[in-house]
Amino acid sequence: MAKITTRIRSRFSGFLARARAREAIPYVQGRVLDVGCGAGTIVGFLPRDVDYVGVDSCRVGVQELLDNHPGVSAYVLDIQRETVSCQEPFDTVLALALIEHLERPQDFLDLYLPLLAPGGSIVITTPTRLGDRVHRLLQVVGITNPGVSEVHHHIYCLPELVSLLTGRELKVVASRRFQMGMNQIVIGRK
Repeated sequence: MAKITTRIRSRFSGFLARARAREAIPYVQGRVLDVGCGAGTIVGFLPRDVDYVGVDSCRVGVQELLDNHPGVSAYVLDIQRETVSCQEPFDTVLALALIEHLERPQDFLDLYLPLLAPGGSIVITTPTRLGDRVHRLLQVVGITNPGVSEVHHHIYCLPELVSLLTGRELKVVASRRFQMGMNQIVIGRK
C-alpha cells in the first residue's frame, strides 16, 4: 500500500509541476535562472540550446535534475540568502511554486531581481487560496505529500502578487489564474 501511495503522490506532483511549466513556458526566453528548481521539470519544455541554471536548497532535487539533464548547471544554495555568481544577467528568472514557501519573499526579490537583464522577465506561480485548501484535503487522503501545505508561509491572492512586483522597476505584463482557479501566474518585465 505504501508503494502505491508513494507512486500516486509522485505522479500527482509531476502533473502539477508540468502544468506550472506549461503556463510559464510562453514567457521564458534566453538565459534562464530557475530558483527553487527541484528536479527541473521545466527543462523538458525548453529548447535544447537554452542556457539553463537551476538553484534549490534541496540537494536531492538538484541531484535528480543533474542526473536527468546532463549539460545543465544546477547548484544547492540557501535561496533566501545566497544566489549564483554570474558573468552575464539572465533573461528569465523562474520562481514556480516557490515564494509561498519563503519567509521573506521581498528579500528573495531583492536578491534575485538584480540578476535579471533589462527587458528580462520574472515568472512567478503560486497556489491560490482555493488551491491551498484543495491541496490540504488531498494531503488528508494521501494523494499529496504530507506537510507541504504547512510550510506555506503565505497564500497570495492575485492582487497581492501583482503588488509584490510593482514598485521594483518591473512592469506586470500578465497575471491570471489557471488549473481551474487553483494556481496563479504573474509575469514582471524589467
